Amino acid sequence: MDVQERFKAIMPKFYAGTHGALVVYSITDRASFEAVTDWLDELRRQTDCKFIMLVGNKNDLEAIRAVSKSEGQEFASKNDLLFMETSAKMSTNVEEAFAAVIKEIFEDTTNPANRRKFEDNEEAKQPMPTSNTVVLTNEPGPAPDARRGCPC
Repeated sequence: MDVQERFKAIMPKFYAGTHGALVVYSITDRASFEAVTDWLDELRRQTDCKFIMLVGNKNDLEAIRAVSKSEGQEFASKNDLLFMETSAKMSTNVEEAFAAVIKEIFEDTTNPANRRKFEDNEEAKQPMPTSNTVVLTNEPGPAPDARRGCPC
């Protein structure tokens, strides 16, 4: 079995229980934006994921932008996606992107109208992890450490 066949074999396990996802493209690379359609098709084929955010990364490189913000917004709107632009290098909107998707999932799964459907899901019956807990608050946290940014 070659690498591509092994990759295809494990993908359903990778996506198992997915409730939210971020599909990221580079605003400086049109090909990465055009590949978003394939990633969305794959995600929707493998999961029932309802909360997907389209993320245009590298918005710190405005001078070499290849995909306009309005293009990203329009694509997201047509495909019923959340949308945000980020800069991993500058730590701009990265935490906010994850928090927005997590908030949507939380609100959906705690909505009494949706609770039964979520509880019937086999993935939801698995014990929840007790470590690595993330607590989201509306309080401002410490300023991001510039060294934490992506070197790419």
